[in-house]
Amino acid sequence: MRHEVVTRAAWLHIALLVSAVFVFALAVGRGPARPEPAPPPAAAEPDAGRELFGVRCAGCHDAEWAGAVLERWGGAPRAVERMGAFLEEHGWGTPAEQRAILDWLAAGAG
Repeated sequence: MRHEVVTRAAWLHIALLVSAVFVFALAVGRGPARPEPAPPPAAAEPDAGRELFGVRCAGCHDAEWAGAVLERWGGAPRAVERMGAFLEEHGWGTPAEQRAILDWLAAGAG
């Protein structure tokens, strides 16, 4: 009889220990809350194209390069169309953000 009570108590302790480890792992696994990255500026804001270019493109390209590409591609209308396809292929931003970048570049990237 004593053996049966000891075995049940041991299984109960094991179950409680496993449960405690599981709860602890869930609590620790979340880690400290990380701040969300700041969203890029909305396309409707003034100078949004410049700011979006800085966020989305300037890591690899500068505005002078983009302006030279627009000129090489034959001026604003045709070049903006090709640059729009380029931005879409890269998947950078929403269509409104891409439009703001293109408008800024077409205006001379001032």
